[in-house]
Amino acid sequence: MQDFDPVAADAAAGQGDPPPARRCVLVLNPHSRSAAEARPAVMRALEARGAELVGGEPQLPQALDGLLAELGAGDVDRVLVAGGDGTLNCVLRTLMRASVPVGILPLGTANDLARGLGLPSDPEAAVEIALTGPVRPIDVALVNGAPYVNVATIGLGPAVTARLTSELKARLGFLGYPRALISAYRDSAPFHADITGSGGQAIRLSCLHIAIGNGRHYGGGAVVRDVARVDDGLLHLIVLKPTPFWRLLLQAPLVLLGLHRAAPDSVDFDAAEFSIKTRRTRQVSADGEILAETPADFKVLPGALSVVVPPEPTGAGLSPR
Repeated sequence: MQDFDPVAADAAAGQGDPPPARRCVLVLNPHSRSAAEARPAVMRALEARGAELVGGEPQLPQALDGLLAELGAGDVDRVLVAGGDGTLNCVLRTLMRASVPVGILPLGTANDLARGLGLPSDPEAAVEIALTGPVRPIDVALVNGAPYVNVATIGLGPAVTARLTSELKARLGFLGYPRALISAYRDSAPFHADITGSGGQAIRLSCLHIAIGNGRHYGGGAVVRDVARVDDGLLHLIVLKPTPFWRLLLQAPLVLLGLHRAAPDSVDFDAAEFSIKTRRTRQVSADGEILAETPADFKVLPGALSVVVPPEPTGAGLSPR
């Protein structure tokens, strides 16, 4: 497959809606919430719209790289990813190398990228957009070379990820996030971090939680920064300082809306690159997966992924045209 060209993709996006995609690869994670149940509806929607399923059946995430390597340029119109943010992250490296637009079918637990893009949760509506919608380039972030699309976290984030088991997600769905957060907070201790940014920022402070956002949403709908967009060419960093749980609850509405500047126990700034060092090694989670450890270097790759969006995107995570 040819390398993705964000300039060409952006130009194509400005030429109106493309013709319906016909040759599609469908990546389906059977372990994602709702994906297995929604498979019949997805297959019916593809058939009703005359889409040909390359490979004859849905592919597991780990099979995508080999399948695309066997195909030539022009053999696939779309790669459809059915699942959550973790499913997309599993195939992100492959998708970044391919020149095929990505249609997202949000069938996971959090679906944070889909929320930012304004994609519907209904499988048939999502298939319609994935086959016929315009294509937009979005940014991808790297942490120690590992790609992610939404938000990377240190501190509370990885602790929540560790507690958000498949069983908990299957049993409680979205409500598993606050339960995992309360459990993680009880067992978390403050840590010291040295943070430097390519914009000249340098700070050393005690932290409870650090988030480095490429996209706008994480953790099932929380906003990393109210100004964050997945195509703005920047990373948005926020730090929550150690604070009693009752005070954290009082600030929760500000944090959930990304209005961290108004919260007295937070620090935030933006840059294209960040470096974070901690006194002892700490895990870094992103897109619902543990991807790296500190010391951690973060950078943004502008326009590195081509995605299909609604004809009139309503998500606040995408810059207006």
